[in-house]
Amino acid sequence: MTPSTQYLCTSLHLLFLTGSQVRSDCTKRGSTSCQLCLNGTYMNIPTGLKNCLPCTNCNAGSGLAIKKACTRESDAVCKPLDGFFCVDQDGDGCLEARNHTDCRPGQYISQQGTPFTDTICKDCIGGTFSNGTFCQPHTK
Repeated sequence: MTPSTQYLCTSLHLLFLTGSQVRSDCTKRGSTSCQLCLNGTYMNIPTGLKNCLPCTNCNAGSGLAIKKACTRESDAVCKPLDGFFCVDQDGDGCLEARNHTDCRPGQYISQQGTPFTDTICKDCIGGTFSNGTFCQPHTK
């Protein structure tokens, strides 16, 4: 392969591979041929890869939901479901989520959990009780 042919192949890779994968490499007789990524896969940067990358699965069983769907050009972005908070954040997405803590009897919710922080529980003071939400005085 001559330097000019190598450059042509490299240029074609840069032009055609976002959202696609190499079907066949450049040869003396023909240029690189590409094909679009299949559903469930993506390619977000121009590369010479022959397989697109698998999309991230925002699994509800793991406390995650789709924030941004996977396309041929970008991976899916996940967010925590209601009642969960993110424990492993990646950019504006979440890779792993956990259930918010449930306060125990005798404790109250000091700070409600958010998608990025857990619930903070504190103990009730003397003469009060709680079912795990807020403290109230004992009746006499």
